[in-house]
Amino acid sequence: MTAPPEPGFGLRLPTERGTAIELPYEVLDNAPMGMAITDSQGRFAWVNRALAELLGYEPADLLKMAVSDVLLPEDYEAAGAAAEAVFSGKAPGFELEERWVRASGEPVWVLERASAGGRLEEAGPGPSTDRPLLVRQILDISQRRAVEAHLVEVETELRRRNTDLERSNADLAEFAYVISHDLSEPLRVISGHVRLLERRYTDVFDEQAGTWVGFAVDGCTRLRRLIDDLLMYSRAGREAPVPAVVQLDAVAANVLLDLGTAIAESGATVRLLPLPAVMGERTQLSQVLANLIANAVKFRKPGMSPTVLVSSRPIDTQWCEIRVEDDGAGVPERHRERIFRAFQRLHTREEYPGTGIGLAVCRKVVERHGGRIWVEDADLGGAAFCFTLPTKEET
Repeated sequence: MTAPPEPGFGLRLPTERGTAIELPYEVLDNAPMGMAITDSQGRFAWVNRALAELLGYEPADLLKMAVSDVLLPEDYEAAGAAAEAVFSGKAPGFELEERWVRASGEPVWVLERASAGGRLEEAGPGPSTDRPLLVRQILDISQRRAVEAHLVEVETELRRRNTDLERSNADLAEFAYVISHDLSEPLRVISGHVRLLERRYTDVFDEQAGTWVGFAVDGCTRLRRLIDDLLMYSRAGREAPVPAVVQLDAVAANVLLDLGTAIAESGATVRLLPLPAVMGERTQLSQVLANLIANAVKFRKPGMSPTVLVSSRPIDTQWCEIRVEDDGAGVPERHRERIFRAFQRLHTREEYPGTGIGLAVCRKVVERHGGRIWVEDADLGGAAFCFTLPTKEET
């Protein structure tokens, strides 16, 4: 039972200073957490109300039992070894998460903190007071363990779904690559023969036939470009980039050289401000800058020579933001997410040529580098395409 046989019952515990502190029975019995005192055999000498209620026993019944009677067998070896270490003087105490068993047979997770020392003053039933005692504090952690178990289940399910998604994406990329690759050869044959017809029989065809052949040639050209872009998209970021230092200044300068003809024909002015060194894959990042600058030059206002500004700003010590902005027509807010999907176009083919794959490639590459890409209004009056890149390798 928890009540003392006579007044004055309490627990004397030694302190680090060599003195002792006495805790009265009323304090121990009304403690919000379970408490017990056991001897070296694990037999209960005293239990408080909270422990009795936690386990569903009457206090008097617990005083006839030992810890081994309420501890799940799978956990007893560790708990027994920890208690033995305390009684032998090898450890001052222990802390374990273990499963105790209620009277109903239901296991409950508890956090047990135990320490050696102390004597029961004027103790009644139970072990004699001249034996070493173990003071045990038992805290119910079943809710916490249930939450942890649920989180583990959720994490496991998320990992499984992520694995399935990665596998699906890899399969789709492989499918796109195979299909576009396999289409290349028959298209080459069709295109070659149509061009032969156009060259050899131009004088034979009447005007209508010549128009039809022209449509066929144009269709083959557009399909060829579409297949090439599809191959580019399937290859973009198929594997995570191997981190390496990339000097974006040098990459951007090379991109401007490659786009020299288009820039000259459009009369564009491209300003290149200092860009940082980033962690990434040079070829893929060159592809991103080339697509964005080419778009800024291409999607200009009719009759105007475009102005393009490439700049950057630090976000923190590990990330930076790159901006490619122009003075073109801009991108309506309602379309700012859609344009990053494959084959999505805001203009007709007659207004601006292209397949609508470039921005999808940009997003794929940037996200493979751990960044994100978006579009917003530019200070120049057109669109500003922004993306983030790591400036240092994550540790």
